[in-house]
Amino acid sequence: MYPLTSVEASPSSPSMYGRVAGWLNNAKGVEGSDAHSIDGFGLNKNETMRLTIADVQYTGATSGNGKVLNYTKATQTADNGYPVVDYSEALEWASLFNGNPSFMTNANGLYGAEITKGGPTAEPYTGYLLAKVAEMSGGKGLPFTFRPAKSGEQGSWVGVVKFLTTQRPDGSIRTDKSQYQVGDTVRIDAYGKDYSIYNRGLKVLNYYIYNVDTGKTEYTFTSLIKEYPISGEGDGSGATINFPQQTWVPAKAGNYEARILFTDTHARNTKNAPAVGGQGVAYAAPFVVGNPPSPEPPDDDDDDEPPAPEKCSISSTQTKMEIRFE
Repeated sequence: MYPLTSVEASPSSPSMYGRVAGWLNNAKGVEGSDAHSIDGFGLNKNETMRLTIADVQYTGATSGNGKVLNYTKATQTADNGYPVVDYSEALEWASLFNGNPSFMTNANGLYGAEITKGGPTAEPYTGYLLAKVAEMSGGKGLPFTFRPAKSGEQGSWVGVVKFLTTQRPDGSIRTDKSQYQVGDTVRIDAYGKDYSIYNRGLKVLNYYIYNVDTGKTEYTFTSLIKEYPISGEGDGSGATINFPQQTWVPAKAGNYEARILFTDTHARNTKNAPAVGGQGVAYAAPFVVGNPPSPEPPDDDDDDEPPAPEKCSISSTQTKMEIRFE
C-alpha cells in the first residue's frame, strides 16, 4: 500500500495526486488523459485506464453531492468506470453516506488497489471503490448516468455517479408489566430493525437487567449476545428482527431496567445514540419490583452504560456482494 500524500482533499475537491483529468467527447470517450494503471478491483494492471472527474449524487437518509476521480478503460466509450477515492476521502464519504468511518477497514472488506502511471507528475497511491464505501455504509450504487457539460467545463458530457443512503437501525424493548413482586416472572420482548441494503443483520452487543438503585448489571442474557443475519437484499425500508423473548425472576425489591444494545452489521449505532459510531446507547424498559424507594436522579457525570462483554466486540464482516455500475 502506498502512503497517503499530504494533500488537502474532500468529497467536493478530490486529491489528484499530480494527475490531470481528461474529459468526455460527444461519443462519451475520454480525451486529454494520460495512461493510468490500476492493480486491483479485478482489473489487469496492464490495461490502460483514462481519468475524468465525475459528479457524485447521493439521496435517501442523507443527501448531497460531490466529485470523484473516475477511471475508465481506454478501449471503451460511455463506460461507467471505476469511481475511486483515497482512504481519507473514503472516511469522509462514509460519514456523508450515514455510515461509520471506523468500519472502513480492510478486515471488514474495504480493499484497495494500487494506482500508478498517469504522467510525469503523477504520484502512486492506494485507491478504494466509492461503491464499496457506500455498501459498507449500508447503502448501494444507483444506475450511472451522464449529463451535458456546462459552460466552462471541457468536453460534451460529464459522468454522474449516484448512491442511495439508508437510516441507522432502531428498535425497542418492553416488559409485560411495569410493576412486579419478588418472585414474579418478568417477560421481556425486544426487536430491532435494519435498513441496510446488503450484508443485512443486527449485532446484539449486550442484553441485560440493570439495577437502577445500585448502578450495576443484575443479570445478562448471554445466549442472545450474537449476530442475527437477515437474508437477501433490502430496499432501504427496513427489515425487523424479533429477538427471542426472555424471562427473569427478581430476588429482591428494586428499580430495574431491561436493556438491549445493538448495531447493524455495518457497525452503525441505533438512532437513539448521539452518533453513528462510538459509544452506543441501549434501549431500556423500566420496571419496579416490590416497594422500593424512588430512584435518585442520575448524576450527569456518570455513564451508567456498562461496557459490552469483551466477546461481543464487533467482528469483521466480509462483503458478500460487489457493487459495479453497469
